Amino acid sequence: MSEGFIFEGVVFSQVLPWIWFGIVILCLVIEGLTMGLTTIWFAVSALVVLFLSFTPLSLFFQLFIFLVLGLVLLFFTRPVALKKLHLWKEKTNIDGIAGTECIVTKKITPLESGEIKERGRFWTARCEGELTIPEGSTCIIKRISGVTAYVEPAVKQEIQKPHEEYSEKPESGK
Repeated sequence: MSEGFIFEGVVFSQVLPWIWFGIVILCLVIEGLTMGLTTIWFAVSALVVLFLSFTPLSLFFQLFIFLVLGLVLLFFTRPVALKKLHLWKEKTNIDGIAGTECIVTKKITPLESGEIKERGRFWTARCEGELTIPEGSTCIIKRISGVTAYVEPAVKQEIQKPHEEYSEKPESGK
């Protein structure tokens, strides 16, 4: 070990490994509180420099290695780790609803919201597009926005275009 600075009878180079150890612990605590995969890389960097602090390497080079290694790990390893960790992300209730079938319990028109029933739950519903969907039709939930489900008919014959609903039908045979 190099001699280093003397501060109140303590040789700085003897205390330096404890300082790096404290930085490792501090970075791990911050990472545990934030769970952002940011300070973990600086904890790894500080751990490397902790071992380097037992060599005669100056404090300037230790700080340089700490910062460079931490930034390299942050920018090149974090994106890979985030991709791997998001493979385990579970869908929430709303994420799991998109793509499921439902039954229309109240007619959906382009001008008025209707109602659907999905897995025993009722949702306010609007149609994706300018279509009218009659009560009892089967639909597919495309997305959820707030408390409204946006749906499309599951069977294309059940679609009724707005002009067909309000147009007069010709009288037959009278």
